[in-house]
Amino acid sequence: MSTSENIDPIRLGGSISGPGGPHDRGAFIIDTTGCVLLNGIDVCTVDQVIAGKLAGQAIYMTLQGRVNKTTRQVQVGYLFGPDGAAAMIVELLSLADRHGSLLADLVSRMVQADNAGYGSIAALRDAIDLAEEKIKKMG
Repeated sequence: MSTSENIDPIRLGGSISGPGGPHDRGAFIIDTTGCVLLNGIDVCTVDQVIAGKLAGQAIYMTLQGRVNKTTRQVQVGYLFGPDGAAAMIVELLSLADRHGSLLADLVSRMVQADNAGYGSIAALRDAIDLAEEKIKKMG
């Protein structure tokens, strides 16, 4: 994403608050000040190199969009390990369950359209369950 104006990611914002936290239904308040209205995402895996030696895989993700209530565009990169990816996937699957069948159907169609060896939603959920078990044993 090219932009003539640098956006400081520290100035980006947004928050969720409420008695039940983000997993409540309709019982929270969101602050959209400085939030990014998502219009793009790119994700890849990268080799981690520490002190000149391979140290496993990491995930690099960029999220792109327009800063709310402005015309400014931003692209922010995130680097995380498998545990971060698993946590993100679990949160998004939980969101799909809370949102209802429309979102679940859309996700299913997108997986089928982009089926480059990823398999079915059921297989993805099984893999996530296995990852959650491994994370619990580690921590």
